[in-house]
Amino acid sequence: MAIFTENKAFSAEQVTLSGLDLNDAPHSFTFNPQRQYLTVVNNDADLTLNFLGDGVTSFICEDAGVIDASAGKDYTVTSGDTDTIFTNKFAGYLGNAGNNVVVTITGSTGSGLATAYLTRY
Repeated sequence: MAIFTENKAFSAEQVTLSGLDLNDAPHSFTFNPQRQYLTVVNNDADLTLNFLGDGVTSFICEDAGVIDASAGKDYTVTSGDTDTIFTNKFAGYLGNAGNNVVVTITGSTGSGLATAYLTRY
């Protein structure tokens, strides 16, 4: 079950994470490196979101060479915080435009309320 739905102008959608077994299965969205961000409103425990594009195992970074991306990119959203995550900031982990991005979420108690929505602008 996808937890992220794409927002469009004047029709923003939010999907409640509360009550889901967040460790049960990964969630996903389609990557757009140019115009996309994810907003997470966390009123639950500290959450860790792990992002990894389908099929991405490594990428080349200027001046650093080949970066191992097989474990994905972790991003922590502290309890009580609202964070905006610009996906293009770690695009190497997500792949090319149109790639499916798998997101695994850990840390939820299931008793708090957390919402997440993906916005394209």
